[in-house]
Amino acid sequence: MLLQNPREFYREVYGQPFAVPAFNVCNLEMAKAVIEAAVVERAPVIVQTYPGDLAHAAFGNDVGPLPLLIRALAQEAPVPVIMHLDHGPGLEYNLRCLRAGYNSVMYDGHDLPLEAALAETAAIARAAHALHAAVEGELGTFGGSQGSHEYTNPDETPLMFEQGHVDMLAVSVGSEHGQSSRLNLDLLAAINDKVHAPLVLHGGSGIHEDDVRAAARLGVVKINIGAARRGRGVKDRVKGWRLARITTACSSAPCSASTRSPGASCNSWAPAAAPRWRFRGRAHGHW
Repeated sequence: MLLQNPREFYREVYGQPFAVPAFNVCNLEMAKAVIEAAVVERAPVIVQTYPGDLAHAAFGNDVGPLPLLIRALAQEAPVPVIMHLDHGPGLEYNLRCLRAGYNSVMYDGHDLPLEAALAETAAIARAAHALHAAVEGELGTFGGSQGSHEYTNPDETPLMFEQGHVDMLAVSVGSEHGQSSRLNLDLLAAINDKVHAPLVLHGGSGIHEDDVRAAARLGVVKINIGAARRGRGVKDRVKGWRLARITTACSSAPCSASTRSPGASCNSWAPAAAPRWRFRGRAHGHW
């Protein structure tokens, strides 16, 4: 099911706590594989796309057909699915993706001064929240296509929630796009103490598994996985799925729309090695 209220979902995940894997996909086959794996794991999942991958399949400035295909797969899935835009370049592009059916978007304003980035983020948040969609902001950079790798300043993080009105914040605490890494957990803890709100890690393919577990206890609700899906073949992909199993797993039988009575609660998902969580009585599809 495509979640109807991802903002509330992210807040619920933050309070559990555990993290949801967010897999970058660039075609129908990859999106289908991600959702099928989530069904096998009986776990929620985030399917996300990068603007360059959307442009590859599009004509002109449109976002192309891939969002429609992902949305169709998500709506049919018997597990919660969020459809997310990764590193959206600005208001106009984020609006295109919201119109195409995304229920979660990210604004990447790392190349702007802080005040300008806050203003653009707030404009995107106003539009997204009107459609019940979630917004991810960013402070710091993660290397790779962003070039530099700059740690997040904890003192700036409350501004993204107070002035940028984001629902979650991507923070740079040691992870890098496409690289193996260890997290600065003290920095992550300091950020979490400042905001007490959902956080995001990029470069999740290379984060050490011990740090993944620790991060889920320090406010991280979303971990991006891209290189493990597109990298050096099967071995990397298996590593990506292993990360998904660390962060999310189910403690009971699969949630099946075909076997559950209409309106019954969906409460079967729980993180591995963490307290059981449930949707707290909300009807299937209400999220």
